[in-house]
Amino acid sequence: MKSLLKCILKKHYDRQLEADQNEFIETHYREVENMYQKMRGWRHDYHNHLQALKGQLEAGQVDRA
Repeated sequence: MKSLLKCILKKHYDRQLEADQNEFIETHYREVENMYQKMRGWRHDYHNHLQALKGQLEAGQVDRA
């Protein structure tokens, strides 16, 4: 009887541990994805700023660059 209860409790513990680990992995994935999207936005903006500076310098608008 003790071993049956022990087996049932272990299975319950294992399922709960797996669910907790899956939740942690999903949360971590969402955080990494969010950081990646922010970095893409910053990179896009930075590239646009450099292009604007380049255009102003090529047009001789040094005072605006």
